[in-house]
Amino acid sequence: MTRDKTGFQGHIIVDEKHEIAKELKQKGFVDVAISAKKGYQYGMAQPAVVVLGKGGVVLESWAIVPGTVSFDIALAPSLALEKKQACANDENR
Repeated sequence: MTRDKTGFQGHIIVDEKHEIAKELKQKGFVDVAISAKKGYQYGMAQPAVVVLGKGGVVLESWAIVPGTVSFDIALAPSLALEKKQACANDENR
């Protein structure tokens, strides 16, 4: 149904047991939070990003820490920096 609505034609990996998240944490790439959620036997993975370069070098990584950020920042981590800078500017006025 989602493919019909979006037109997405790419490949999808279903990893309901979070094996990929476990592997990423074990390798020290990123710690993906897994939150308990009704209807999800193994919990629900929270937003995270890992950018790997040649040879598996981590160029960038980010993961939400539940309870410490708002949803808009979870969707766009760069907003966190912008908001922090805006608050600092307001405090210095």
